[in-house]
Amino acid sequence: MQRIVCDSKDLATAAATRIAQELARAVAERGHASLALAGGTTPKATYEVLAGLPLDWSQIDIFFGDERCVPADHADSNYRMAKAALFDRITIAPERIHRMQGELAERDAAARAYEAELPERLDVAVLGIGEDGHTASLFPGAAALREETRRVLPVTGPKPPPERLSVTPPVLRAARLCIVLGSGAGKAEPVRRAFAEPLDIVATPIQLARDRSALLQRALLRRRCWRPSRSALGLLRRSRRGRPFRWSRLDAQARAPHSGASHAGGQCKVRLFRIRTAERLRPEHGLHQRVAGRTRTRDAGTSAAHGIGVGTRAAPGQSGFARPSWESRK
Repeated sequence: MQRIVCDSKDLATAAATRIAQELARAVAERGHASLALAGGTTPKATYEVLAGLPLDWSQIDIFFGDERCVPADHADSNYRMAKAALFDRITIAPERIHRMQGELAERDAAARAYEAELPERLDVAVLGIGEDGHTASLFPGAAALREETRRVLPVTGPKPPPERLSVTPPVLRAARLCIVLGSGAGKAEPVRRAFAEPLDIVATPIQLARDRSALLQRALLRRRCWRPSRSALGLLRRSRRGRPFRWSRLDAQARAPHSGASHAGGQCKVRLFRIRTAERLRPEHGLHQRVAGRTRTRDAGTSAAHGIGVGTRAAPGQSGFARPSWESRK
């Protein structure tokens, strides 16, 4: 998957520009183009920017990757969102907009009718990504993820409204370009699974677009971890290499770089509580493994789940945790 990483304020512009370029190329090469839209907050901002770009919409057919089984004017309707963000801002013939009729009682009939409208290959399919790794309305573990014949199916999702229509994997695989839009802190883990873990679309449906383009908020790829103090790292090095370790309790004395009424003599007692879980340390891993634990200062009750390492409370006028030096208990 080609990753295009940008700040959140630039994501919508970058995505809309890429979509416009691909649609213009398709019109130039084949005389027409097809675009499938996704629901969600991030795609909505992209559609608003796309509406302001110079495109010949008379040669472009618009489809949907999924739809909730609600009326077209319902607040949860993807069509209603796309209409406000895009359709009402551009000049396009109504027959160029192909809506999924999710409000029909016969959902299977509605799905089959939409199959007949879909082109053999979509030029551009815009996809969102859920916190559980779903895309379109293909949720982890769904039977639709194993579908190889039908192109649109009625599905049931874990989020309300649960009844939906969704395109199936063959449609996304056949698309000439899938553009995945991801932003928000909750998307960091599914983005990691999409790129780093072995291919398993049943567990992580967004991997259907693994070899396509992804436009991601920069913060999603930042790795945030607590760096232990040097002395804490020394204790880690002295643990048995290559095996999980466990400490029941450790008392240590931390020398703070400041003095104050609450830190007599510039020192405070700290206690490192039992480390419940720890990742294996191996030479090739270096010192960047995260270790789960909790620290707490006795005097003020300050605590921070920063992994291994002990911090002291900042003096008045300072903020954050000071890195302490450790002394072995005698």
